[in-house]
Amino acid sequence: TESCYASAAVLLVERARYYVANDPSGVPSLWRDRGRGAELLFRGIEDLQLSYEIGTPPAGSAYAAGGTSPAAAPGCLDGGVATWAFGACAGSTGTPSHTLPAPDWRNEIYDAADRYTAHPANIRRVSIAVVARATSASPDGSGDGVPALFNRPARVRDRFHRSVVTLSEKPLNLLARAYMLPPISPNSNNVGGG
Repeated sequence: TESCYASAAVLLVERARYYVANDPSGVPSLWRDRGRGAELLFRGIEDLQLSYEIGTPPAGSAYAAGGTSPAAAPGCLDGGVATWAFGACAGSTGTPSHTLPAPDWRNEIYDAADRYTAHPANIRRVSIAVVARATSASPDGSGDGVPALFNRPARVRDRFHRSVVTLSEKPLNLLARAYMLPPISPNSNNVGGG
């Protein structure tokens, strides 16, 4: 019943850094650091990549391509063309920016300009690629190459066998005020007519 609870928010933030480095025996491995020292998670992980896709303006939005105020795609450059993703373009790096102003998820309309910026609150999909490599070379000298993945070039076959796993996840909690259905008109906040 206290008035301070009307607008207060309680958040638990745990930051973890995942990285690939050789273990003491020289095998590439996946490590995690949560501020309490490095933890070896999995041996034989040669590469871990993340790609972040920013939500795009829906058709009919003033901020969509061809609209009255089209939003600039904030992501990496793919062949000189800006995209709505970070870490997905060949040879480019980058992540969403924590320094940009966050969208006002409580008070803004569904189709506001700051919902299409590079702020992490606008991430709509995270894609993950993991390259696992055998911990020892193949006895017969055969091995596998790695195809081009996200921003990494393809790698030629060598003496190690590999497996590549990719998946995409949608952070559902960030969709609370995004378009669920197409709007009735470009200026309508009445999504779905209900």
